[in-house]
Amino acid sequence: MARFQIVVGNLGTVVDTVIQMYAISSFNDYKTMSQTGKGRVGGESVTLFVDGEPDPRYTYEPEMSDG
Repeated sequence: MARFQIVVGNLGTVVDTVIQMYAISSFNDYKTMSQTGKGRVGGESVTLFVDGEPDPRYTYEPEMSDG
């Protein structure tokens, strides 16, 4: 059984589950929070790991600006 983890840049692991649908839904929620600047997640990277390996389909890196 695969293990799914979501890691947010400044928070670390925020989800650790064996339920793929929950992991994908949570990834999308955290990605939206990062994009909209909400709370401590705002502007942070969000990555879904499957069995310890990052899944490139579920990796979000916010664009950096020079200010």
